Amino acid sequence: MSHPGFCETYDESQPTHGQSLEAHDFVDQRTMEIFKWMEWIIVRNQALSDVDDPLTRSLAAVQPVSSKALGWYTRHVAATVGA
Repeated sequence: MSHPGFCETYDESQPTHGQSLEAHDFVDQRTMEIFKWMEWIIVRNQALSDVDDPLTRSLAAVQPVSSKALGWYTRHVAATVGA
């Protein structure tokens, strides 16, 4: 580190740990919702079409997204992160 005490200064400036990027205005609400849908599908190893299911949508705490759009976002993230 080029600045002595950086880690301590940073830690002291953080009121709580575990805050989301959305709370710090790094991402907008819709981007966070898309991420949550991607997380839902990937972590649970579900088909993309699961987001189109009315029951799934009713149980989700975020705005709905289509499987086509989620597929596009997933490919876009994979290409960007993998680049």
